[in-house]
Formats: sequence, structure tokens, C-alpha cells
Amino acid sequence: MSRTTDVCFVFPSGLCNKGEFAPHLGVGYLLASLQAAGMKVQQFTHRSPLSIPQAAARILESKPPIVGLTIYDSNAGPCYAMAEAIKQARPETWVVCGGPASTFSSQHILAACQAVDLCVLGEAEEAGYEIMCRLLNTTPDQVETLADLPGVAFRTADAIQKNDILPLAGKGETLWNRLDTSPSPYLSGILKDGGSGILTGRGCTHNCVYCCFAALARKKLRYHSIERVIEELTAISINSGARGTNQRITIFDDAFTISPKRAKKICEALIKSKLKLHLACITRADTVDQELLRLMRKAGFKAVAFGLESAAPSVLRAIGKVRPPETDDPGFEPEIKFLDNLQQAVHQAHALGLVVGVSMMVGLPRENLEHATKTMDFIKQLPIDYYMHNVLSVFPGTPLWENQHQFGIESSPSVLGLPSTSKLPFDVRQVVPAPKSNRADEATLIRQFAREGLYACGAPNTYEHGLSMVVIHDDEIQAETAQWLALNLSLGGTVLQVCRNATPEDTLRLLRSRNLLLERHVPVRFHIQLVPEAPQGDVQPWRIVSEISSTFEVHHQELVTLREDRSSGSFTAWLNGEPFSADVAPPPADSNETGRATRQASSTIPPLVPYPGRWWGREAPCLNMSRLEIDADQQIRMCRNGPIIGVVGEPFERLRQRMLSHMQALGSRRCPCSMQSLTPPVPGNRTNIPAECGHENHAPAWLKKAIVFGKMPGMMLFNKDARQ
Repeated sequence: MSRTTDVCFVFPSGLCNKGEFAPHLGVGYLLASLQAAGMKVQQFTHRSPLSIPQAAARILESKPPIVGLTIYDSNAGPCYAMAEAIKQARPETWVVCGGPASTFSSQHILAACQAVDLCVLGEAEEAGYEIMCRLLNTTPDQVETLADLPGVAFRTADAIQKNDILPLAGKGETLWNRLDTSPSPYLSGILKDGGSGILTGRGCTHNCVYCCFAALARKKLRYHSIERVIEELTAISINSGARGTNQRITIFDDAFTISPKRAKKICEALIKSKLKLHLACITRADTVDQELLRLMRKAGFKAVAFGLESAAPSVLRAIGKVRPPETDDPGFEPEIKFLDNLQQAVHQAHALGLVVGVSMMVGLPRENLEHATKTMDFIKQLPIDYYMHNVLSVFPGTPLWENQHQFGIESSPSVLGLPSTSKLPFDVRQVVPAPKSNRADEATLIRQFAREGLYACGAPNTYEHGLSMVVIHDDEIQAETAQWLALNLSLGGTVLQVCRNATPEDTLRLLRSRNLLLERHVPVRFHIQLVPEAPQGDVQPWRIVSEISSTFEVHHQELVTLREDRSSGSFTAWLNGEPFSADVAPPPADSNETGRATRQASSTIPPLVPYPGRWWGREAPCLNMSRLEIDADQQIRMCRNGPIIGVVGEPFERLRQRMLSHMQALGSRRCPCSMQSLTPPVPGNRTNIPAECGHENHAPAWLKKAIVFGKMPGMMLFNKDARQ
């Protein structure tokens, strides 16, 4: 029987991203190339949550001899876990990594994860067929026979061998059509609706010392022809059907307008084509003018983001944003002009009705707190819709990697074995974020997860099935719990750790637990700790400790604090039309085109009602086992008041069967809690409510109008993890 797939590619989402196996643009190019050469290839995609073992089982159903993983620093943990699951189930399968981390950190990956057999170095569209053919004709235990194969790294008996990086893709006759020799993922039918974005060109000729994408492209420009760009966008519009009108597509070029003349021609061709697409891009402010921005708006662009990085001219010089860092010129006129250009471009784009963002970075070479504060002040004066508040990470392959120490920057291996920036020139937590920060949006989202996890019944509303939220009631996550979560938590799930005590070492405690989850390859999206603070009357404040909490713990405490009202007074006040002062579900706000949700510190809307299924007459959300609670004794419940259905270490299906048995005893669609007195809508209220109130006819009319489900704020981020 012939195999159905030669190579299956997988792109697991990483930290802070929605848990899914999404189509990947870089993989799309490789798939189109391999398919054109006659190989049977596919990319494993799955939009709803799956655990790593579940995904591995589905991937191996077609028995592919080769599984390719697209790896970034942000998704290295899930990639390691996937590699291990595949190797354990089918040891003869080649597990191959590609992508930016594979190119520049292959030695670290191969040393840290024994399940990875091979790393591909660079762009593989043109050399990929030869590499895959060699692998199909050998086995992982014969990897040393690949010693002469360019563009790969692998383990030998006593070392890691790293061969030369692959040549850049593109053999067109001129710079302007060089990439057209790479088969199109859209015209080949590999990608359909444009959700993965497009590339009109690759590379950047500028000298930014921190940019790994410029390093990947080796500072060389390569373009698709304008005809190819329009052909791809037309195919996207047709493939999308009814959604082809107003389809949102991100152009993932390193700098779309790096050639203003070409960008104008693309816009003119788009206008002539009459395609109704919504486009977005990131670019440089010194390569646009008012004429180009007008054309972009007319061509269908709805959003544009400009790279700022710093408003201090000396820092811009140090990072090579305008001129090379080694430029021997004591004046900063070009850097000052760059800032003027950015200010002008933002005002012009805003006046044209574009959604405008800028990106900045703290912790840069030669930067201090005064410089960073100047950048924040500069951003506050801009008419932007959002800005990206980034913290410097130094990547191998970049110029900064080689000389970071001279700027007081240090990198050390993370628990995953990958280089991680561990020291910056100053304490970046001292920088007060400006308004409209993406980090404030992230803090709002994390706060929403914490609120739903602590108060609500069921997992976050982006999930329908799969274990997507685990609430752990313990000051420390146990190793056994982390191991169990690695096998059962869905990709992109949330771990909410409710601590019993506050300690002076809260930050260290978070780091220990976070490192444990990373070390055990738990595919977590957010790890959140709730730390109790001194009660204030009937209100119990909780401090939210997370990856980004240090950004706001001094400057915006409201973003990292949760106020739990333990009385019935506030809820009753709301029923009487009075304001409710403690934390409530955010209003289902209409988002603008950047997806930034409005926030309100207090509101007259009702509070987030816990366990609403009891009163609303619907199936209890815990019936799909999307949310579980684990206590300090590692006992597992479906909810805080539910019965024990097992202990950590037991198979997930065994827990499910116990849950079903318990539900059969209670009757279908009813709350599984067997307590005679249940927690009412406001946490802490001790009003007795009958256990049988899960039936709809027992739901009080006044309570029905109180039940609301909060919508999580959305964010439109220009995420380069979506491309290769």
C-alpha cells in the first residue's frame, strides 16, 4: 500500500497566541515547490483545541516518513513536545525543524531536544526537494550519511554538524521578478483565503542591528512581479467566495514601501483591478509620502504601522535604524530627520483615515531611562490608534548578537536551551507605558482570563472542546501536575494558579512555576498567578502576576488587580440600577479596526455571573471538560464546588467517564455540583440556592436578566511568526 503523504508540515502556535495549528505562509511556499516537483505533501491544520498527543496521533494517521516543524523562539516548547510525541509513537519518522530559530539556533535545538533529527538552515523552496528525497531514501539512524548535504544540521555520535546555509530563493531575471520562480502557495491551491497573509517581496537593505529577518534575507532585496502580486490577491478574493469582499490581508514584507516607486505601481494596479480587499502592512516612515499614502488608501489599505524603536537620535544611530552604527559623524541630522518623517507620516496616514500604529523597543544599545521616557513622550504626541511596546530580545544571527556585551546586554540559555536575553542596559520596568499600548491590551486580556477562571463556569469563550483552562489552588505547581498538563492541556490553554499566601518572593515563585511549565513542554498560552492581598471590607483584592505584570505593577495597578466583592450588596445595587464598583465583565464593546477593546473601571453592567448554567437551564459548560480545578492535594474537580473526579496522573478519559457517571445520577443538562447550598452570582454571597436550580423553570426571572458572558478583547497584531 502506497503512503498518502511524503511530508507533513506542522506549525503549532506559541506563547500568547490562540491555540491552533494554522496555515503558515513560509510553509505554503515550500509545499507549493515540493508539490510541483511531484511530492505528496500537506500541512496539518486544526482550528479548534487539541492536546499535543491528540495532534500527533492525527498527524501520524497518514504515516508520513517526514514531519516538518516550523519553529520560532515563541513556539519552541510545543515544537519540542510535538517532536517527542511523534518519536515516541513512530520512531522511524524523520522529525525535521525549519524556520528562523532552526536557521540560527540549530545547535541549541539539537542539543536540547533529542527527538529532533535534523534542522534545515535558510529558505528551502529550491533545495527542499533534494533534502526531502535524501531523507525519504534513508532513516534517522543513518543521519551521518547526510554529511555532504548543504543547508542542514544534525547530531553525530560525538558532535553536532552544521553545514552551510542554503542559498536565497529566487532565480528570476531581474530584481523586480526574482521571486516569481517560487511557485505561489495561493495559485497552487495550497493556501486559500489570505488569512496567512502574502509576500510581495523579501529582504531589507537597512542596518538595524537587532533584526533577525534582515539577517535571514542577508540584506538582499528580492521581489515578486506586480503581475504576480495582483494574480495572488485575485485568487484570494475568488477563493474566499462571499468573504472575498473586504477580506483582511496582511502584507508581511520586511518593509512594503522600501521601494516607493514599486509600492505606488502595486497600488495603481490594485485600484485598476477593483479588488475589494482590506490590506495592512508594516513599513518605514521615511519611505512614504502623502501621494503614496493616498494611493494605499484608495487601493484598499486600512491599516499601516511604522517602525520607530526610539525617539532618541543617539539610540537610533546605535541600532542602525537610519545609518550604520559605525558612521563617523558626531551629528544626528539624518536621525532627527527620520523622526520628523515619522511624525509627518503618522499625521498624514491618520488624516486619510488609516488605522495607524508604531512600534518601539526598550532596552536598546546606548539607551537609558531618560531616552526611553523621551520615546514615550514622543509617542504620546502622535495621533495613533495603538503602539507596540516591545522589549529587546537579542537573536543569534543578528549583528547585535556578536557585540551585545559592550552595551551591558547579556544572553543565557533558557530552560528550553535557546538563547534568551537575560540582562538589559537598565531596568525597563521603570518605563511608564504610553496610552494605547498593545501591552495594556494584553494585560486586559490576561485580566479577563483571570476573572473568568476565578469567577465563571467554563473555559474562555474561544474554546468549545478540549481542556483549555486549569485552575490550580496551590502556591507551587508540582512536577507531577506539570507532566499531566503536558499530556492533556490543549495547545494554547491557560493555567491559572490561585496562591494561598502572598510572599516577598512572588516574582521568583512565578518564575519557578513558569520554568517548570516550559521545562515539561506544557503548551500553555498564559500562565497567570492570583496572589491575595489584604481585604478591604467586603472586597478581596487579588494581584495578577504574569509575564507582563511587571510592566504595570507600579504604573497602572488597575490592570494587574482583580477586586472580588464578597458581599451581595453590590449585586443588589446593580439590580436597582446603581453602579457596581468591583470588577465586572467588560461590556461587549464594539472594537475599532485595530481590535482594541474599550475598557471601563466601573460600569452599570451586571457582574460576571459564576456557574450560570445552574440558573439558565442550559447544559453545564463543564460537561465538555474544558475547565478543571486541581487542589493542593492534586485532586481534580470540574468546578470549585463539584465532586472529586480523580487525581493528577490519571488518564483524561477516565476522568471524563467519572464525570459522565456523576451526571447520569443527576440527570442531563444539570449542574454537577452536589452541594445543597451553591455559590450565588456574586462570589462570597452565602444566600442558599437549591441544588436543583439547574432546571430552567427554577431560574428566577430577575436572575435571567443578570446573566452576561464577557467578550474577550481582540487585538490586531502584526505578528511575524506567521511567516518564514
